Amino acid sequence: MHSEENVMRPYFEDLSCRLRLSPGFPASFPEHLHTQLELVCLFSGRARMLVDGRTLFLEPGDVCLCFPGATHGYAGSEAAEGLMLIAAPEQFPDFAELLERRRPASPVVRMDELPPDAALCLDQLRRECARETSEPAVRGYVQVLLARMLPRMELVDPPAEHSDTAYRIMRYLSRHFAEPLTLTELARALSVSPSHLSHTFSQRLHTSFRAYVNALRADHACTLLRSTDFSVTRIAYECGFETQRTFNRAFLEQCGETPSEYRRRARPELNDRFQR
Repeated sequence: MHSEENVMRPYFEDLSCRLRLSPGFPASFPEHLHTQLELVCLFSGRARMLVDGRTLFLEPGDVCLCFPGATHGYAGSEAAEGLMLIAAPEQFPDFAELLERRRPASPVVRMDELPPDAALCLDQLRRECARETSEPAVRGYVQVLLARMLPRMELVDPPAEHSDTAYRIMRYLSRHFAEPLTLTELARALSVSPSHLSHTFSQRLHTSFRAYVNALRADHACTLLRSTDFSVTRIAYECGFETQRTFNRAFLEQCGETPSEYRRRARPELNDRFQR
């Protein structure tokens, strides 16, 4: 797996995430959903995204806006460089209701089709990634981007509440990933058979039950490691791992480094305080 310089992982129903700006472009991550909007901009390379069941091939200069509640994932990239922004819609009161009630017929807008001030905002966001982020400034840039992008999108009603198993899996696990879960318990909660569930993970989500849950848990752990002073042991339990050993192993598989290594890199000022 890649470190966070190359792969930025999305949040999953983390309602404490009000605004997050990250450099890099996700290489691969299974389909998921959350309550925040997610904006990604590709500067170089190529990438493949899945949004509400559609496959999108992104080229340099593409800006993709995933509305809150949209299922989306990343299915591979080639030398991709860009940025990702995740934000709670209430950060942008002028657009919050629209973002929550509508969906774009196509979520991709070309950067060169936007007015000059929008392109300037994207450039400023790219600069913000390289320094300590000013949240009010980032919020202002995104406000301009939304004001320029949304009128260029054909907005439609979101699909009716999904009833297919894949959507129900994503929705349920986005809220319950930190709980002790087995495949059998998940099948019971969704009123399907374990074999049907396994088939859905394999054929629709292209992963296993355990790998999917660990991806959600590792992502939430990244948030806690970066934004709290909790010990690694506490974070392991907060994310649903039974032991720190299983946490370390799953985190290493997902992120390419141990939780302690991630924290030292993400928050070097804590190096003297956390040695566990």
